Amino acid sequence: MLFHEQAKEHGRWAGLTGEVLPLRHTLAVSAGATRTTYVPDDDPVRGRIDPIGTGDDPALANESPTEASTHVVSVDAGADLDVRDRVAIYGIEWRINSETTRTDPLIARYQVQRVDE
Repeated sequence: MLFHEQAKEHGRWAGLTGEVLPLRHTLAVSAGATRTTYVPDDDPVRGRIDPIGTGDDPALANESPTEASTHVVSVDAGADLDVRDRVAIYGIEWRINSETTRTDPLIARYQVQRVDE
């Protein structure tokens, strides 16, 4: 069983050394029309992004991507992201296409695709 400080250390070992800013899915109503907006969280979470099928982590090499996914975002499990949300990494916005099922309760992985606007 890992305790909180050990979990943080485990995340560092897994390479979660960057910052991922969750952008939460919300619906806004204006002039009778509903549109989707994305509201950034106050604080980023620890994480990293890797192209699918590359990297030193064998789990990334064996990733089964969704049709549109190009990268995998790994974050601390407490980030609580949803496929309706987006994330911003180094100023680039990414759409979450799916969550990867994991047995490791300390890290969550999401397949993503860059948002071109």
